[in-house]
Amino acid sequence: MESDRLIARNDNNAEVYYKSEIILDIFLFLIASWSEIGYAIFTNSSVSESILDPLQRYLYPSLSLETANCITQYLNVTSEVFSFTDASLTIATILDISTKRKKFLKEIRKGFNEIQNGEIKKMAFSLNLLIFSFSFIIIALSPWTGLRMRNFNDNVSLPAGISMLIGQMTILLLQYSGYIFSTPKAIVDFFNSPREDKKDIFHNIFCSKKGFGFALRSAANAITMGLRFHGISLFTNKFLFGDSRFSLFYSLIAPVSVTYRVLTAQSLKDYRDTFKENNEIQAPLINNELPIMPIETLNKCRGALIGLLFGLIIMTFLLRTFSTPVLFTGPIENPEKNYDIKDTLLGCFGLLLGGFASFQYCKFMWGLGKEAATNISTHRFFRPSRLATITTSINNDAQTAYGSIEQGPESAQVSSRSRLLP
Repeated sequence: MESDRLIARNDNNAEVYYKSEIILDIFLFLIASWSEIGYAIFTNSSVSESILDPLQRYLYPSLSLETANCITQYLNVTSEVFSFTDASLTIATILDISTKRKKFLKEIRKGFNEIQNGEIKKMAFSLNLLIFSFSFIIIALSPWTGLRMRNFNDNVSLPAGISMLIGQMTILLLQYSGYIFSTPKAIVDFFNSPREDKKDIFHNIFCSKKGFGFALRSAANAITMGLRFHGISLFTNKFLFGDSRFSLFYSLIAPVSVTYRVLTAQSLKDYRDTFKENNEIQAPLINNELPIMPIETLNKCRGALIGLLFGLIIMTFLLRTFSTPVLFTGPIENPEKNYDIKDTLLGCFGLLLGGFASFQYCKFMWGLGKEAATNISTHRFFRPSRLATITTSINNDAQTAYGSIEQGPESAQVSSRSRLLP
C-alpha cells in the first residue's frame, strides 16, 4: 500500500521502506535486548562464585573483615558490569537486525528449496533441527530462570519470562539461521567425500600447528559449554520445572545438544577462519554485497563500531574465562573451609579451558559483530548526500524483497574440503 511506504531520498535516487517492516524490526530488536537483561541476571552468579571461592579460602583469612567485605562488594559490582557487557555484545551482533531478518528469511527459502531438490537430506535436516531446537530452548529459558532465582513473583516473572524467551529465540535464530540448513548438508557431504579429502581435513586438524590450536579450542569450548548447559538445566529444573520427572531427560539433553551445536557452528567457523586456503571463494560474495561508497566514509563509521565491538569482546572474554572454574568445582558451601587442593586444581584446569573456550566463542561473535558493523556503516544514513546510491526498494512481496532462489543445483561438484573451507 502507498500509505505504508516511507521514501528516503538521496539526490535523485530513493530508497523505499515499509512502515510495517520498520515496526517489526524495532519490535524484534527491543524484545531481544530486553531478554539479554534477564540473561545477564542469570549469568552473574557464576562469575562471583568462581572468583570469590578461592579468595575466601586463601586470601580472606589474612585480611580484616572490613577489607574482605570491600573486596567482595567490588567484585560483585564488577561481575554485574561484565555480565551486562556480555549481553551488550550479543545485542551488538544484531544491530543490523533488518539485514539479518532478510537473510534469515532468504536462508529459510533457500534451505527448503534445497531440501525439495534433494541437495539436503530430510533425515539429516530433521535431526539437526531437533538438536538445535533443544539447545535454543534451553538457553532461551535461562532469563526466566534468572528471574525466579531473584525471587520475582509469578505476576512479574511469568510475562517477563515468556517475553524474554521469545527474545532469546529471536537472537538465536538470527545468529544461527545459516547453520540450520548448511550443517546437515556439510555432514552428509563429508561422509560422501573422497578419502583423499577426508585425509586432508584430518591432517589439517591433527597434524599441523594451527590444527592443534583449533582442536584444543574446540574441545575446550565443547566441554565448557556442555558443563555450563548442564548447570543451566539443573537451575531450570529447580526453579521452573520443580524437579519433575522430565528433569532427568532435560539435564541429559542440555549438554548433548549444545556440544553438537558448538562443534557444528562455532568450531566449523573457527576451522574456516583457521585454514583459509580457499579464501577466494568468499571474496566475490563480499564484494558484491557491499554498496559502492568512499573508503574513508566506510572506514570512519566501521572503525568506530569495530572499536566498540573490540571492547565488548575483551570484557566478554574475561567474563567467560573467569566464570568457568565453578563449572568444574561445582557450588561449594563454606569455601573458606571446604575449598581444598582438589578444588584448586579443578578450578585452575577450568580457568585454562575457559580461556580456550572463550577465545573460540569470541571469534564466533567477532565475526557476527563485524558483519553487523559493515552492514550498518554502509547504510544510507551514513552515506554522504553527494554520493549517488543504488535505488533500493523493499516491499511486502517476498519474491521482490529477497530475490528469487528458484535455481537449479550447481553443475560443478564441490568437495567436502571446499565446503568446510571459506
